[in-house]
Amino acid sequence: MVIVVISTTQSVNAGNDFIGVDLRTDLASVYTAQDYQVWISSNAGPSGNYPTFTTGWLSVNLDDEPGDYGHLFTQVGLMTDSLGIYWFVYAEPGVECLRGSYAWYNSTLGKYLGCKGVNADIVNFGHLHRVELVTYGEGFWIARVEDNLGIPYDVAKILSDSPYIYDADVVFEEGWTQSQDPFETGYFFMRNPGYNNWSTGFSAWPTSGPGGNNTLYPLPSNICPQYYGAVLDINADPRYWFAGTGGIICNAFMFPATNIISLPLIMNQ
Repeated sequence: MVIVVISTTQSVNAGNDFIGVDLRTDLASVYTAQDYQVWISSNAGPSGNYPTFTTGWLSVNLDDEPGDYGHLFTQVGLMTDSLGIYWFVYAEPGVECLRGSYAWYNSTLGKYLGCKGVNADIVNFGHLHRVELVTYGEGFWIARVEDNLGIPYDVAKILSDSPYIYDADVVFEEGWTQSQDPFETGYFFMRNPGYNNWSTGFSAWPTSGPGGNNTLYPLPSNICPQYYGAVLDINADPRYWFAGTGGIICNAFMFPATNIISLPLIMNQ
């Protein structure tokens, strides 16, 4: 698992908090699938402290080489700040934006690593939006976002010809640039991550088990449950969870054959 920080403002005090699910990628049916999706919604974003942001995203690593950018970390998701809600793409291989505007220029690599929509383009608060990362073997990946009517939009090309993924995560994040973490509001729901088997369509992500686990984690660990955490089994669905402000679960095996979770010793305050 590799977490990459994205920030539109440079600051020595900048930081990020995460409540994530590291999805198992040990099965060939998963790491060769070339098509991945999850549904994400946000019910509220930061009320102030701009440019503090919160995000919910699906990510994959398209390589496993060493070095700062060797994993080719690639993500698509929803971003919120005190001005609104946006779709975004961030990809270390580099991007060609098909919609929105270029973002996150990396001077070391000499290229833009992201694309971002304007407020309320495609996505809105209170709606589950399917986000997808897919390649059709044409030398690049596509980042795709669906609106609340289920209409898909290709928003970016990701400039990698990798046929495999080496890691996958579904994550809530807060990013901040102040001298101290404001622990801004973030409410994200994530539902039913899946991979395409190309014969019968998408399959639900494999359950946790002896061969590998889908692991819920906080990073850094001391943010949970005082500030952020998770709530599992939304609407009695083991593949539907909440991550963000007010969550009380810090660690768990997700999608287990038996619902065994790890609860914190202290409750959210």
